Amino acid sequence: TFSKCKGLEILPGLHQRAVEIGHTVCDLVEISKDKNNNDGDNDNVGNGITTLRKGSLSPTLPLSPELQFTCGSFTDPYIHLSDVDIAFCFSSCMDPPLLTFLSAALGRQCQTGTLIITTEYPLPLT
Repeated sequence: TFSKCKGLEILPGLHQRAVEIGHTVCDLVEISKDKNNNDGDNDNVGNGITTLRKGSLSPTLPLSPELQFTCGSFTDPYIHLSDVDIAFCFSSCMDPPLLTFLSAALGRQCQTGTLIITTEYPLPLT
């Protein structure tokens, strides 16, 4: 089992939907909500981090007792990926330069042995 499962989504609407599903489907309780401390230059980021934990009526979450949803981008220098054990990247809309940036960010921050899964394109070796 994992101590925490984390999600990173750049689109605010999809981020909010993930949080809503956590509340309604999984009966998770919000334990914290933090705003990102960015300089405001990135209009795609700003909904912050929402952390949810199992409520008293929630079904068993076999993978993790805690879920953390972040509205942000791996291109943001304040987003840390160093504690990721497994990363799932929905990469179908990523162009080659963005895939290269993602590959470099994951390679620079992740521990040896981190499992990276992409949907459409392999990450280039950088």
